[in-house]
Amino acid sequence: MLSKIHLDKQTYEHYITETNPNCLSNLNRINIFIGKNNTGKSRFLRTLFADKKFNFEVSEINFPKLKEVLKNVLTEISSNFTHRNIGDVSSKSIRGVKENLSSIIAKLESFNFSNVSDLILEINKFWQNMSDFKVDGGSGLPGRTQVDISPGTSIVEEAVDKNNSLLKELLPKEFNYSPERIYIPILRGLRPTQCAGGTDDTKFVESKDNYLQRTIRDYFQKEEIDTKTIFTGLRLYDDIKKMLLSGQEERRKLKGFEEFLSTVFFNSQSVSLIPNIEDDSVHVSMGREERPIYMVGDGIQSIIILLYPLFLNQGKKLLVFIEEPENSMHPGMQRLFVETLMRNEFKSFQYFITTHSNHFLDITIDIDQMSLYTFAKVENDNSKEHNYYIRNILNQDNRILDLIGVRNASVFLSNCTIWVEGITDRFYIKKYLEVYQNYLIKTNNIKVVFREDFNFSFIEYSGGNIVHWSFGDETIEDESVWNKIDALKINSKIFLLADKDNTESKPNSEKAKRLKLLKKQLVNNFKITKAIEIENTLSPKIIINTIRKLENGNSSKLEYDPSEIVYSKYKDKKLGKFIEEKFKNCKRKYKDKSGTIFPKLDFCKAAIGLISEYDDLTEEGKEIAKEIFNFIKRNNSEAIEKV
Repeated sequence: MLSKIHLDKQTYEHYITETNPNCLSNLNRINIFIGKNNTGKSRFLRTLFADKKFNFEVSEINFPKLKEVLKNVLTEISSNFTHRNIGDVSSKSIRGVKENLSSIIAKLESFNFSNVSDLILEINKFWQNMSDFKVDGGSGLPGRTQVDISPGTSIVEEAVDKNNSLLKELLPKEFNYSPERIYIPILRGLRPTQCAGGTDDTKFVESKDNYLQRTIRDYFQKEEIDTKTIFTGLRLYDDIKKMLLSGQEERRKLKGFEEFLSTVFFNSQSVSLIPNIEDDSVHVSMGREERPIYMVGDGIQSIIILLYPLFLNQGKKLLVFIEEPENSMHPGMQRLFVETLMRNEFKSFQYFITTHSNHFLDITIDIDQMSLYTFAKVENDNSKEHNYYIRNILNQDNRILDLIGVRNASVFLSNCTIWVEGITDRFYIKKYLEVYQNYLIKTNNIKVVFREDFNFSFIEYSGGNIVHWSFGDETIEDESVWNKIDALKINSKIFLLADKDNTESKPNSEKAKRLKLLKKQLVNNFKITKAIEIENTLSPKIIINTIRKLENGNSSKLEYDPSEIVYSKYKDKKLGKFIEEKFKNCKRKYKDKSGTIFPKLDFCKAAIGLISEYDDLTEEGKEIAKEIFNFIKRNNSEAIEKV
């Protein structure tokens, strides 16, 4: 997977990044380009797609460390070469080694390679020669041995012995990274674009991909582009027809794609794609209903266009370039699409995506393997030209919303909302729901999975900020009611989860009074955790394994008494303080000033990564998952009836 791309000055003349040399760093599985209109992001995406010679690094190899080791080897050889008395033959051999090594280091420092595979092959070959090094008394070059022992030989042997194990860890024996490419432009669709003359609009002229021709003409006239690497959707009809009329393997591919769509997007309803010769267009059959593609929702068409070329390229190393995939997609479909990109079937794919969707940005918080890049146009003082500034930002940086001028509105489109205190509460509850639903599926208690932003959405109310919201009848005499936001206008079907904190010991506190009012307003759609905070609902096994995971190489030094790590003993304790008291020899900090977990998000992501089964939850975790699931179920009866 690409981890860094060097931006050639001529090819990317007007693009500027924060790094020197100018490069796109911190690349991930999914890379999102965002910015206002006319900030150069789509142009940049197309340039990357067409640029077959860009220099790059890959995440599979630690190039900085590799460069450091090779520099150390060069330093050691040079130092010993200076201080030892060796003959002319040895000197010539050692100089040859130094020249080869210096050349490799220079390539690593200057991105002077467009094919990583060739560079790795060169380094492996060089190091093998180093390992076999003997001074050749005849030619003075490494290789055929006439002098078995010499000062020059010992210099190289010492450097090899000292660095061999480390270099072998850094260098794969075989490495081939030659990715293929797919570009899905903004101009795409599944409906034929040309009709025959006359009044009979059902007669179409010979199938022709006008979107492809227009894309080539507008953007790639000067480039040597394989037209098969651009997918607009218009060739789907011909592709399906060819696959159905071809051999068994091609028919199996089409059947596999139909089953994939059925499983991932349509709750296991049967899906068929049919090339209908009557109107020269694809027909889609879902369940018992068949419709021509132009009578199917645009969002479903979009999903088919985006996933068809990916599914057919499974197993390949593939760079995928997509412009604004959110077009015509419901926010829930956007989330499902992004989650689909991360599926195991596409693990060898890397994505570059332009978007104006704030919902794509919301999703980035949930996915670790995603990077965001903002684009901004900067006017030059001394010319009419302008530059584009690219900045890699943290996923949690909310300032990016200002660049596209929108806020999350998916809650308006879901059937119900789950209100939680903050981001970690959302992550925990989402995981609890996931394992609970998987458990119900395995035990045949449900046939449909409820999906975030389709069937329900989360709202984070940020703890004390709940006072700014109104959830029903309140005393009108209280003037603060007039300034509150009516939550029921956002979504009338609300379930609210709150941490207990210390309200039992302080029944007259403002939070205790607030929780009492919320219980009165929301009745059965309100729950207070029995544990002091949501983190305390984690099971002892998950807490122990989370600490081991966070301690990494230090885990063997941990000391703790398993009999002390039980739910009843930490349920009402600040978990960060509890951990630091019960676990000895920790190398990192686990509590903040209040005694709660620190940092919460890191601990949360480590913990939920270890929860895979329903039995990984405590009884309270199961209870929370069950109550919220039943709330979602009550408010999604239509989805259940369709199964």
